[in-house]
Amino acid sequence: MRKPTTVEAATGLVAALWAVYIGHDLSEHDVSALVTISVVLVLLHTGLTLGSRFQQATHTQLFTCPEPGCSVEIRSTNHPSERVARLRDLATDHTNHPSARS
Repeated sequence: MRKPTTVEAATGLVAALWAVYIGHDLSEHDVSALVTISVVLVLLHTGLTLGSRFQQATHTQLFTCPEPGCSVEIRSTNHPSERVARLRDLATDHTNHPSARS
């Protein structure tokens, strides 16, 4: 299991604080414990998911074929630099794409 990044940790902390605040507010308004727990869990899940998606989106590289009309795209997320270089080479080498063979 990998360690959470700074962005994921920060959004997790914000989600936890938000969930505690809303949970406390709900409990003061005589909302049942089951509903309060459900809302808190949904808020935590939403915050953690958004943080994870944001982290993934900001660390994804997209390589496309430079040849006009070729639809080859390769997305790379969390790969070592050697693998990223190989994926870039695959995307930019139009002679190996299916559209170049037809």
